[in-house]
Amino acid sequence: MDKKVKRLFEEAQQQMFIEEERKKSGIANVVHSADLKQKKTWAGRWNVFWNQSRYMDKTILWIQLLAEAMVAFLFCVFCTLEVPRQDMIAYTIVCSGMLGVLLPAALHRSFASNMAELSETCYFNTKQMVVLQMIYFGISSLVFITIGIFFVGVKWQIPLIQISLYGLVPFVLSGGCCLGALLTKKGRRNSYTFASTTLFLGIFYMTLVSIPWICDSTVLFLWGICLLVGIFLFGIQLALLFRYIDKGEILCMN
Repeated sequence: MDKKVKRLFEEAQQQMFIEEERKKSGIANVVHSADLKQKKTWAGRWNVFWNQSRYMDKTILWIQLLAEAMVAFLFCVFCTLEVPRQDMIAYTIVCSGMLGVLLPAALHRSFASNMAELSETCYFNTKQMVVLQMIYFGISSLVFITIGIFFVGVKWQIPLIQISLYGLVPFVLSGGCCLGALLTKKGRRNSYTFASTTLFLGIFYMTLVSIPWICDSTVLFLWGICLLVGIFLFGIQLALLFRYIDKGEILCMN
């Protein structure tokens, strides 16, 4: 029975006439369709930057801008009231330290709410989102702190290097401490851990400025050492954060 069916197929095939031109055209169409399916459309850098800027969580960024506006208003009030030089240095240290918390707070919001895992499964990349947030918060913070340093230094006649250290050291220290909490599993999953770190930093800065000799020019070298060490440790923490993101540990541990 099988031989008979096979023979019938062979006889039918012999009677069929296949045009070579149509055969070549059909094969070419199949190959072209396969090539189109394999091609991928890659978005340009500016397109990716624009789309991520549109859809990123801007809640903490708006909070930062509001906080900077409030600090600027307070500094103008202090200027009008002619606050003493030592008190103005204390206000600068505390305000700068609290502003340094906001960038890690934005990252914590993304990881604690599981938005990092969602973004990794969609069009956006978690590392790109982190870098974008760092760019926005970094530009905003550095511009504001730079203007504040010049304003306070000129108005209260404080040397530029001295007031720069008072403004940058607390900012870097706060960012490093909160980012260190973010690198731990408990710090990412539990908002209370991050909040307690922020509260501790606030108490620490208020205690620090109450020490009479801490703002003397004779201990500026200690502030300089703290700034260099803080920047170095902050860089290591950022490298660890990106490493965890690449390995998937932050996403899997949420």
